[in-house]
Amino acid sequence: MTNNRIATFFCFLTLAFTGCGESSSDNATSGGGGHSHGHDHSHGHGHNHASEGPHGGHILEIGEEQFHLEWSHTDSGKLSFYLLDSEMKKDVTTDASAITISVAVSGKASETHEIPGVKLEDGSYSQFEKTDPVLATQLQNVGPAVIAIANVSVNGEEFEVIFEEQDHSGHNH
Repeated sequence: MTNNRIATFFCFLTLAFTGCGESSSDNATSGGGGHSHGHDHSHGHGHNHASEGPHGGHILEIGEEQFHLEWSHTDSGKLSFYLLDSEMKKDVTTDASAITISVAVSGKASETHEIPGVKLEDGSYSQFEKTDPVLATQLQNVGPAVIAIANVSVNGEEFEVIFEEQDHSGHNH
């Protein structure tokens, strides 16, 4: 991990253990913040990250709403990731053949997982898949004890994507 990534990682660990600093009454009036802790995650910019993506998965912001990463899982531990446009409506392609996910559980050293791309006919990628029941469980349990960061390259630009705590009420697998 580079020094910048280490600093970012510890910054998010600190946030995870101290909270986002917003009271629930602030969230009700401001439209939410950069974190999902069971409240509506609408930012007032035309879409709600708490909603499902076009493939039925969870949505994560890439960059400043430039792109989105949608992820889903099956009971068998199959993970699927999709690169989406800024409006979360269309798949976006990249020449990157994989994404990586670093996960730290209960303060232990992080583990990095490579998720290979599913190659399209033109040689680009918009979907990434791997079956890993342990990683699937970790990503479902992101919160104070589980921190996960995806590294995604889109058109040569590198992004770090922080996984958000998921609201599993009413969620079927």
